[in-house]
Amino acid sequence: MGDFVRCIFGFSNGMLEPFMVEAIVVRVVLSWLRSWHVDGVVLEIDNQQLWF
Repeated sequence: MGDFVRCIFGFSNGMLEPFMVEAIVVRVVLSWLRSWHVDGVVLEIDNQQLWF
């Protein structure tokens, strides 16, 4: 199997919609994983608006 990696970025005041925040976080996490040369990543998200 694999390992579980969890990221928490903390709190910030802002006016972004939740789906935009999740899209930004996904981009940052994928960039971070790429810099660590991690392959075979399964990314699970719960905001369905990213897919529309």
